[in-house]
Amino acid sequence: MNLPLEFEPNSKILVAGVGGGYDVVCALPLAFSLREAGHQVHLASYSFSQLDQTDAEQDKEGLYQVTRSTGAPPTGYFPEGFLARWWHEVFQESISVWSYRHIGVRPLSRLFAHLVAALKLDAMVLIDAGVDGLFEGTEHELGTPSIDIISILAASHITHIPTYYGFTAFGTEGRNHSVRHADALMRISQQVALAGLRGVSALLPQSLEGKLFCQAVRSIHQASGPDWQSNMASSIVAALEGKFGHQVLTPKNTESPIWVSPLTLLYWFFDLESVAQAKPFRDRGMETDTVAEMVEIIRKTRESHQVLPRLDIPV
Repeated sequence: MNLPLEFEPNSKILVAGVGGGYDVVCALPLAFSLREAGHQVHLASYSFSQLDQTDAEQDKEGLYQVTRSTGAPPTGYFPEGFLARWWHEVFQESISVWSYRHIGVRPLSRLFAHLVAALKLDAMVLIDAGVDGLFEGTEHELGTPSIDIISILAASHITHIPTYYGFTAFGTEGRNHSVRHADALMRISQQVALAGLRGVSALLPQSLEGKLFCQAVRSIHQASGPDWQSNMASSIVAALEGKFGHQVLTPKNTESPIWVSPLTLLYWFFDLESVAQAKPFRDRGMETDTVAEMVEIIRKTRESHQVLPRLDIPV
């Protein structure tokens, strides 16, 4: 991948999924590209897994070190653990997926600061499988941006190393998935005006990153079982296979097929600080300790500001 990001040679870089266990899976193409470029890659995940029901060690309160030997919780949902196992099988390298859940900006900012110091990080890149991390609360259909925004605001506390935000799988959250992509394009345009957009990179099926990504998703899905397969990761795999239009990709989306196109393969990158500054509730959001507090702040923003009218893309 031709990444529009700047790093010093041989950097130690944290690649983190911003809002759900499979976001870190969708971040893998970036991790592969950075690894091939000679950087040391670390992984992190704002997890949906029941981490407290695993045997993962807590490096710091609320921060779980998930490795290939970590047992899955009783639900069987554990993309971070299955990812760590796949990574070892393919690269013969042990990797930790630093995982956390159910926390707001203040505790997450402390965990990020701990990881920066403990791992001696030179940069951080947060990846979102979906576009609503860009949202500010007034969009016509909001999606579910609270956890994504928590990750973004928490990472904005880290000011002494480069921090970037990226998203992928554009288009997959439309129809019954509560996102107007005209609103997403408007927010991207806003970042263009703010000089926050760094560029766009395409994941291609003939690339090493594309081949490894498909292999990883299939392995993690097989370990997870049909009930815990990811719509987002599946949509990227489908786009790599050249599929187009509404697709039934997992048992979960039988009644609401996902729209897949070449746009699904794009990774958009921004200066994280620029995305964080654009949030009208940034100062209040910085003081949150829980997800519920962030949800309430976004709700009040939506009530106190004019919600944007529906806008369709004329293409």
